[in-house]
Amino acid sequence: MSPEWNTRGILKYDVLKTGVDRVAAIREAVGPAVDIIIELHALTDTNTAIQLGRELEQFKCFYYEEPVHPLNVDSMAEIARSVKIPIASGERITSRWGYREFLEKRALHVIQPDLGLVGGFTEGKKICDMANIYDASVQVHVVVGPWPRRRHYSWKQ
Repeated sequence: MSPEWNTRGILKYDVLKTGVDRVAAIREAVGPAVDIIIELHALTDTNTAIQLGRELEQFKCFYYEEPVHPLNVDSMAEIARSVKIPIASGERITSRWGYREFLEKRALHVIQPDLGLVGGFTEGKKICDMANIYDASVQVHVVVGPWPRRRHYSWKQ
C-alpha cells in the first residue's frame, strides 16, 4: 500500500519514512563528497517543513530550498531557526526590497535572485551586495538554459 501523499500539516509516519529513506538512498549512492539539495517548491507548510527538515539533518544536505511560499518571511524565519540545514530561496523574489526583510530576519542563508526577474545584472549585483552585508550566500538563479530554441513548437513533432 502506498503512503497517502499529503505535504501539509504533520506528516504521517509512512510518508515521512518514505522521504527519509529516499534521501538516505541518495546519500548512500553518492557518498559524502556530493552535495544534496532538498528542493520543496513551497509544497510544504511550516510544520511539515520543520518536521521533514529535522529528519533530513542527518544527511548533511547542502541546503533546503523553498520549504514554504517564498514571500512568507516569518514562516521561512521559523524554519531557519528550527532546522539545521541552510535555507535557500528567492527565485520568485523580484527586487532588493523583497529580499530586505528576509535578510534582516536571517530567514535565508542562501539567496537565489533570478537575473531575469530582478532586473538584470545591475540589480542582481545590488542584491548580492545586500546579501554580503547580512552574511548570506548567493546562488544566482536563471530560468533559461543552454538548449537550442525553436521558433515554432508543435506537439506533433
